[in-house]
Amino acid sequence: MSPLLGLIIGMVISLVIIPIMWRLAPWLRMLDKPDPRKVHRQAIPRVGGWGIVLGALLPVLILLDPDPLVQSYLIGSITLFLFGAWDDARELSPYTKFLGQVSAVIIIVFYGDLWIERIPWLEVSLSPALGIPLTLFAMVGMQRYQYLRWTRWAGGRRILA
Repeated sequence: MSPLLGLIIGMVISLVIIPIMWRLAPWLRMLDKPDPRKVHRQAIPRVGGWGIVLGALLPVLILLDPDPLVQSYLIGSITLFLFGAWDDARELSPYTKFLGQVSAVIIIVFYGDLWIERIPWLEVSLSPALGIPLTLFAMVGMQRYQYLRWTRWAGGRRILA
């Protein structure tokens, strides 16, 4: 697969799907309504991620061989997407969001057999007993870190608005 072809296919899919989803958002009841904690003054669609996810996953599905690692990536990504859409529709608790993230990572690590086997700058090889938990911690930890960075940025932005 040409990476450029995958990028072009993904961009086209996203550019087509996002405006369609924006129009469907009121019908799907997936609008973020303004309130005192929010920056926006009118309802905005909460479905832009649908086009981004489809634009990222369909080229992978179309252009790559479906080996277990690719399948685990697709299943894990769909898991994150479903929890994200559920959160957009129902405002999930942080614990439920965390459960979705852990589920996606478990799929990738155990079904895709993707885990840290070696730390190159230390010239250390890891056994599965150490590498798998380290991978789980690192992957979930990165997602939590990004979530916390976003909520702090958004919170600070609200104070400035």
